[in-house]
Amino acid sequence: AGGVDAGGGGGGAPAKKAKTGGGVVNTKRLTSDLKKMRKAAAASDGAFSVELLDDDDLTRWQVQLREFDPACALAKDLVKYKKKHGVDTLTMRFYFPDDYPLAAPFVHIYTPKLTGMYVFSGGLCVNVLMQGWAAGITPEALMLQIRMLLTEGQVRINNVNKIEYWSEKEARSGFKMALSAHARDKNFAD
Repeated sequence: AGGVDAGGGGGGAPAKKAKTGGGVVNTKRLTSDLKKMRKAAAASDGAFSVELLDDDDLTRWQVQLREFDPACALAKDLVKYKKKHGVDTLTMRFYFPDDYPLAAPFVHIYTPKLTGMYVFSGGLCVNVLMQGWAAGITPEALMLQIRMLLTEGQVRINNVNKIEYWSEKEARSGFKMALSAHARDKNFAD
């Protein structure tokens, strides 16, 4: 992954036009959101970081979370994972659609592979991403909500003895399956 340091250096301003799958995103909003998230990351004392997956694509971010509530199952798994692999972060990827901020980003839990509530084959399936999105929600607020939900939802690492990744394809498929189930069952885990 190319990228921009979360500390805000990063070698200049982001691209004027965001490269996307065919449309033009609100680059002013996305640039502002990225700057704010970088500033928050720099002030977080290492609790999270953010970078672009590709320096030329403002719509694909990688977010690394650290420092979960020590009492939660995920934090305990991350301690074991760090002892085994030297890694104590949860890596997510945010993919912003052409109509962002009117539509929610797609959130992909990349590594380690997580199982449990809200995670379906790497796709993050929570109400705010499925039907409760509002244009005023920032990526930073979304990330903080995700951290809380993963902590409270007792999400676990699939196999602490192995480094595993969910592909973007797996994550999008998992999200679609959960979205379909949500459409059929109004009591689906919000």
